[in-house]
Amino acid sequence: MAAAQLLASLSGFFFWILLALLLHPFAYGEVAWKVSLAMLLSGFSLLGVGKAALAHYARRGEALLRGCLLLGLLSSLVSGALISLLVDPWTGLLLLSLSAFSLSFHFELARRSYKRYLLLWAGARTLTLLLPFLLYLWLGEVRGLLLGLSLSYLLFGLPLLGIPGGRVSPPPLPFTLQAWLADVGAASLSLLDKVLIGSLFGREKLAMYQFGNRFFLLLAVLPQLLPFYLLPERAAGKATGRVERGALLLSLLLLPPVFFFSFPLRSLFPEFEEGIRALLVMSLALPFSTLAQIELSRLYARGEPSPVLLSYLSSLALGITGILLLGREFGVLGMSSGFLLSQLVLALSLLSLPKLGGENRRLAASALTLGALTALLLSSLSAPSLTVRVRGKLVVGEGTAMDTLVEIRVLDDNTARAKEAVKAAYREIRRVEDLMSAEKEGTEIYLLNHSGTGWVELSEETLSILRSSLEYSRLSGGAFDITVKPLVDLWMREVKRTGKLPSPERLSEVRGRVGWEGLEVENGRARFLREGMGVTLGAIAKGYAVDRACQVLREKGVEAGMVNVGGEIRGFGKVWRIGVQHPRKEEVMLELELENFSIATSGDYRRFFLLGPVRIHHIMDPRTGEPARDCMSVTVIAESCLEADALSTALFVLGPERGKELADGLSSSGKVVKAMLVGSDGRILYSDSWDLPRIERLP
Repeated sequence: MAAAQLLASLSGFFFWILLALLLHPFAYGEVAWKVSLAMLLSGFSLLGVGKAALAHYARRGEALLRGCLLLGLLSSLVSGALISLLVDPWTGLLLLSLSAFSLSFHFELARRSYKRYLLLWAGARTLTLLLPFLLYLWLGEVRGLLLGLSLSYLLFGLPLLGIPGGRVSPPPLPFTLQAWLADVGAASLSLLDKVLIGSLFGREKLAMYQFGNRFFLLLAVLPQLLPFYLLPERAAGKATGRVERGALLLSLLLLPPVFFFSFPLRSLFPEFEEGIRALLVMSLALPFSTLAQIELSRLYARGEPSPVLLSYLSSLALGITGILLLGREFGVLGMSSGFLLSQLVLALSLLSLPKLGGENRRLAASALTLGALTALLLSSLSAPSLTVRVRGKLVVGEGTAMDTLVEIRVLDDNTARAKEAVKAAYREIRRVEDLMSAEKEGTEIYLLNHSGTGWVELSEETLSILRSSLEYSRLSGGAFDITVKPLVDLWMREVKRTGKLPSPERLSEVRGRVGWEGLEVENGRARFLREGMGVTLGAIAKGYAVDRACQVLREKGVEAGMVNVGGEIRGFGKVWRIGVQHPRKEEVMLELELENFSIATSGDYRRFFLLGPVRIHHIMDPRTGEPARDCMSVTVIAESCLEADALSTALFVLGPERGKELADGLSSSGKVVKAMLVGSDGRILYSDSWDLPRIERLP
């Protein structure tokens, strides 16, 4: 049985590692979300009959297995049908297959048929390393992976159908109910975090978390498979203390190699850097997780599922709360810290709760769970906040808006005035977002995008931005085009989801819905001339929001200020030091000192994913229908941040040579335009007006 568990963990690990090599992070996260959802609901659907078979087979025999089989499969069929309707049929089929396989191996383990148990695991896990990938290559979509997984588990769950007929004995209700609740807790503790992260933080964040978690599970299998193996031995009354101490020691000895192992991982999986950092945090949970498994084995052998249930509930509540709260503040590292918290709480609960009396035990677990759920509720209700810090005369505000980070810096002798100015500027940025976001329901741009070809009444502020956008489209010969939303959705959503490039026919169909000439703007209203069109103001609205925020700071009377919304920056009142990011490394490429300036950078490194060797990013070339290929980044300095924002996108699409020509033409006409264009080959071109420090190629 130990060999089976080791094989299962190794094959599961290699499955996810192969996926990381094959898929871009979004598709990887999509698979992780659906597999986690199917496994979680399978644990719910089995109703604890697996543990009932393990604990009571010795006394009640095959009749008990028949009762467990009937109850577990019927419940799983209902759950599979529901999830097929709500998510997709492939996830529903996977749920049913996992349930059948789980019943199979629990029954063989209950019979102490360890050879058959090993064959089940070896066969299913070996097949999962072949069939899902073959079907993915054949179908070219994520559903091929899900179908392959389903068939692999279903094939080795089918022997259940060959159980000979006879008397049916239902599982003992009190034990089965408690075991089911404990199984629900265990499944939730292992999988609910992934389901929630994928739903609330996005599939790419889940991909990083899942990547680190798979390495953790590989490390944990050696110290944890022994306590799992010892469950039937304990039930038979055998002593197991020496093995338990060895498992704990092994979990501690595994910690140092994790740090050294992380260095080659960074070279092998550069797109999963966050996942590797998550692994370093998660690995600290190894001793706690091993201790929890030892205590679980003891309690199940004594037939005491009640403290297990209470421990899982408290650990789940506190762990999920930690993951969501810390994830909101610190990203994937915060989520990993929440995972560490869940394992620590589980180990402490399993050690302490069984020693309390029944009433005290329930009170302790209830207090932990209630406190965690209260914190979770409050965190879910809280709006995105602005953090304001004071450093002498400098007041710094940091928050999120417009799907990016916002930083507002104010230098003023009057600290109270500066803090109020920072808050007011942040509110202005969020006001612009609520007016011009293409994704938030109810905004003016959202209403325009869902209007078909009918006229939509808009505020003069929004119409002004639309008119400016059309002017930059004329100026750039169509390189700047806010009607590229259908293309952005195609590449950043559909291609992510399917994991394959669009066909020429599909690309041509979407391109037919793009073109700035198809947007008509007149006094008080706007409309599209073709069905299916849509606009996105991502290449101009952030710059406008920065301009508006700086105007608010000036109106508040502050001495000097700087506003940064995702790389679109404007400053006044003093010389500010600005760093232009290297497009391929997380470091500053060039430092500039500027006063009374507006600067914007467009790059292929801000919103992107890799499809094999191809970098897919959000800056679309409306002429080809594909992501623009000739530049890595473009930085523009102009009179307003709106202008810098729009021109950086236009020059990026045009490419280094033609982009330089446009910047030079604007400068010669009297405009303040300075441009630095980094080509896809690493060569850097500058506009003739660039009188700032420069480098010739990427460092």
